[in-house]
Amino acid sequence: MRLLSSSEDECEENDQNSETSIDGTVWQKIQEGSEPGRSSLHTVFREISGPTGYAKRNVMKGKVRSAFSLILDYRTMNHIKTCTESEARRVLGSEWSLTSADLDAFIAILYARGAYETRNLNVSYLWNKKWGPAFFSRTMSRNRFTEIMRFIRFDRRSERSQRLQTDKFALISKV
Repeated sequence: MRLLSSSEDECEENDQNSETSIDGTVWQKIQEGSEPGRSSLHTVFREISGPTGYAKRNVMKGKVRSAFSLILDYRTMNHIKTCTESEARRVLGSEWSLTSADLDAFIAILYARGAYETRNLNVSYLWNKKWGPAFFSRTMSRNRFTEIMRFIRFDRRSERSQRLQTDKFALISKV
């Protein structure tokens, strides 16, 4: 049941279907779904809930990776890997590599941090042997996680000035 504000004259007729608030506003009770008029077409949601046909065809039962690849596909993950390795080489001045398995584990840890609602918690607490969830230490070492976090990139810094000429969003990632 919902309450609608109305004038006092209307409410005197329907005392049993009205309430008055402390500030004197009179509210009339109406049954939900009994709002007069017809819903606008733009407010009607016509999509069917649940996974799309594409997702149903491409997610294999028991294979979490197949569902995850609908969010971040192989090409995107490879791009992130390449950009991250490039940034690490630029900063360190030496060879540094990131395996696809490490990148997958890194992203899994980021998702787990969100699920545990620990994004503002110091990373060292998550790898604590006594109090931290075992998932983190079993997935990747804390040092490797922080190292990847230091270098993770989604674009090539060397190409930003070129992109800036045609892409206004290139300004956002200028660090």
